[in-house]
Amino acid sequence: SKLAHQVVKHICPNTGISNKAMAILNSLVSDIFERIAAEASKLASYSKKSSISSHEIQTSVRLILP
Repeated sequence: SKLAHQVVKHICPNTGISNKAMAILNSLVSDIFERIAAEASKLASYSKKSSISSHEIQTSVRLILP
């Protein structure tokens, strides 16, 4: 929450953000993070790896985000 607020303030220093908009932004970020983590977990499992590496994260991002 604090990080998202800091990013918004950095990008648009003269513009505020409502609590509802911040809640929506937090929900969006959480959802994307969960999707990337789930996909990375599947990729690691397919490769018979016990941990997720940067490669699985990068591949997951490419698969999930257009």
